[in-house]
Amino acid sequence: MGQINVVGIEYALSDGRVLLNDVSFRVGDGSKVALIGPNGSGKSTLAALISRFYDPDSGSIEFDGQALNTYTLSSIRRNTALVLQDVHLLNDSILNNITLRNPKFSESYVMEKIHELQLEPFIRNFKNGIHFNVRERGQSLSSGQRQLIAFMRAYVFNPDIFILDEATATLDSYTEHYIQSALKTILKQRTCFIIAHRLSTVQHAHRIYVMEAGR
Repeated sequence: MGQINVVGIEYALSDGRVLLNDVSFRVGDGSKVALIGPNGSGKSTLAALISRFYDPDSGSIEFDGQALNTYTLSSIRRNTALVLQDVHLLNDSILNNITLRNPKFSESYVMEKIHELQLEPFIRNFKNGIHFNVRERGQSLSSGQRQLIAFMRAYVFNPDIFILDEATATLDSYTEHYIQSALKTILKQRTCFIIAHRLSTVQHAHRIYVMEAGR
């Protein structure tokens, strides 16, 4: 699951307001596509449709040539990772926030992935390291620190498709260099759909699409 085809997508709210109007594009397997445009142009709506949080009114979305609505939701969730600007964290350790308490992922495996992302220095900054307790919704962390944990979570689950929806919009200077370094590893050999305003994030893309008023 790595190729995305969006064909003639249209989507409107119940009040009739059109959010997407005849949107079509293709993301090849392993390609990185950036989507830019003003607020309200339909970028996040498109990301939600690709993640199948809801279905389009018309048109189709295909993964590897197969209609998205023919996949089970569990299969879609397993093979895609959506990283948002607003990160939800548990009142638990960094480790459990990365693994979501899934016993499939051992601490040694998580540390191996953190090493691949070159984020050991970031983890060492916390008292008790990966066992540092994060308060509910990450209140004890900066927005950039919360984003880094979300990136580590996505990487550990190893999806075929990454969707970054303004995931680097609120970075502080402390964490920006960590995320830009980690992105080089995260995006390698994966299909990625990037919604961003930061040039430092968009520059990873092979192609850039501009949206305006749902087109």
